[in-house]
Amino acid sequence: MTRHRPTTIRAACLLMTAALAACGMVDGSDPIPDPAQTPVVTRSAGAPTKPSVTGSRSPAPATTAAAPAPAPAPAATEGDAVRGKQLYAAVPGSINACKDCHMSVTMVRRADTTAAGYETMLRSAVQTNLGTMGQFGDKLSDADFRDLAAYLASPGI
Repeated sequence: MTRHRPTTIRAACLLMTAALAACGMVDGSDPIPDPAQTPVVTRSAGAPTKPSVTGSRSPAPATTAAAPAPAPAPAATEGDAVRGKQLYAAVPGSINACKDCHMSVTMVRRADTTAAGYETMLRSAVQTNLGTMGQFGDKLSDADFRDLAAYLASPGI
C-alpha cells in the first residue's frame, strides 16, 4: 500500500475543490436553479414510489382584487469590467479573493452567460454561501457585484 504525504493529499483536495467551484457544481446539479421553472414533484395515488411532475413551485396568484402596479425597478447600470478585474484579484477588506479559489478567470467564464446572468449567480452564491463565498457578503457592494459580473462577461479584459 502506498502512503501519500499529507501535503500531496491536501494539494489534490484543493485542486478538486477549485475545479468543482469553477463550474459551480458540487453534486452534479445546476448550481443556481430557477425556482420558477423547477417542477414540484408529488406522489401519484396509484404508485407511491413513482413521483409525477405536477406544475411549478409558484402558486397561482389570487385574483380577488386588482393590486396596484409595482414600482418600476431602477435601471441597471453597467458595471466597470476593469474594476471587476481588480476585485477578482483582491477583494477590499478580505484576506481572500476570487482568484484564490477560482484561479484563472477562464475557469469561471461561460460562453452563454451575460453580465446580468453572472450578477445573479454571484449574488446567489454569496447569499447561500456556495463553497465559502458567503465570506464576501459584507465586503461587496451592489456596484462591486455589477463590476465583477461585467468582468466575467468581458473575455477581452
